[in-house]
Amino acid sequence: MRRTLRTVAVLALGLALSAAAPPASEPQAGRIAEALAAARQLQGTGRYAEALDRLEPVFALEPDNAAAIRLRDRLLSARQRSERDHLIQDTLQTAGAHLAGGRFENAISAANRVLALDPGNPEALVMVRRAYAEISQGRPGMPGSGTLETTPAESTLQATRSADRRQEKDAELAERVESAGFRRTGVAIGFLGGGGASIALGAAGLLIYRRGRQQRRRARKFNPYIAGGPIFDEGLFYGREPLVQRILQTVHHNSLLLHGERRIGKTSLLHHVEKRLEALDDPEYVFHPVYIDLQGTPEDKFFATLADQIFETLQPSIREAGREPALARPGYSHHDLVRELHGLLKQLKARSERQVKLVLLIDEVDELNDYDPRVSQSLRSLFMKRFAENLAAVVAGVSIRKEWERETSPWYNFFEEIEVEALSPREAERLVLEPVRGMFRFEAGAAQRIVAMTGGKPFQIQRRCLALVQRLHEEGRRTVTLIDCEEHLP
Repeated sequence: MRRTLRTVAVLALGLALSAAAPPASEPQAGRIAEALAAARQLQGTGRYAEALDRLEPVFALEPDNAAAIRLRDRLLSARQRSERDHLIQDTLQTAGAHLAGGRFENAISAANRVLALDPGNPEALVMVRRAYAEISQGRPGMPGSGTLETTPAESTLQATRSADRRQEKDAELAERVESAGFRRTGVAIGFLGGGGASIALGAAGLLIYRRGRQQRRRARKFNPYIAGGPIFDEGLFYGREPLVQRILQTVHHNSLLLHGERRIGKTSLLHHVEKRLEALDDPEYVFHPVYIDLQGTPEDKFFATLADQIFETLQPSIREAGREPALARPGYSHHDLVRELHGLLKQLKARSERQVKLVLLIDEVDELNDYDPRVSQSLRSLFMKRFAENLAAVVAGVSIRKEWERETSPWYNFFEEIEVEALSPREAERLVLEPVRGMFRFEAGAAQRIVAMTGGKPFQIQRRCLALVQRLHEEGRRTVTLIDCEEHLP
């Protein structure tokens, strides 16, 4: 916590001074490059907190350093995943200890906490199955055995099946799996005996945990909505699954152009495509996605920026620990990028029996409009010649489509085009309701009013809901009213 506060303080001080800060001197540039290199090396070994510490002097010297900002975002995301994985492992150990000690209800409760974080976790599913098998046999000390109409294995498999068959019940999402002899609603799991009596098992611990978590969130004025930055949390990413699926199906053989107005969710979409490609188990291809933000990239640094972000992202998969950053090499050109890509792809191919596909997820591609057309021609040549079978791109921009529709453009008819539009009314309503379900309620018609006012645009929904939740915290209320939506929204 101290380390995080110190990082925030340094960033705040750096931002306050940035307007008057002169360009970095050569000694400063050297210290910045050294700190970035050290942070990347720590990132490669999984030491994310230490890597974030190494970025502090960079932000103090140059608050707007693009490479540091990108690296910081990746480190924060990686640290979050690491913390989640550690929590899952700790909770699995707790569940195992309860199972070994005969505390089967506690084992089920702990395993369900794992499944809430990682649906389908195989270890948690096995523990639930074993715990119910023991309960069904009427082990000493257990609260009754009941007569099962299905076998223990069948029932517990039904209980832990992770298909999304959720229903709303008392302002909570409840999963529902029903058969003639088994019913699961939420976390209360019951076996129906021949006489109609049911035994609810494993619910108390998890319900107490959830209620305690909600109380803690209200106490610290928890507000899940995000207005400004991209959405990394899958729990706040709604309505884009058809687009994600289309992109995943297309990048095998083609490149795509995502276009749409500002703040419509293109950057968030690229980040989620990156996650899905990393996790994709494709029988033919192994994908290596690289997110690249071109905002503010000068023309003479374009190819160096591409190279550094590619190698920074793929560092854990390749042997390039001593590589000198391209941005530190004067005159880094398209030819230098071709040479380095050739070596990179050679290494990646050697490590996989499947075909390698490097996918460049290029954000703010409108920057290319202001470059010499020869830059676009050189970039396009990567996709047309030597690396054609190993390279794909998903690019996102606002006005780029009009520029690239001209027959004189190097990109004419090169991309499959996808327009990123507002969310459907149903998905927009989910974005309003789901993040605070169980903590706050919406009066009838309130959520629909927010959707109508925002036109289903994710950024506008997040911005208004952020303000609403803040107001509820300040006034100690738990219900969003129509009056709140009409009179108190920005």
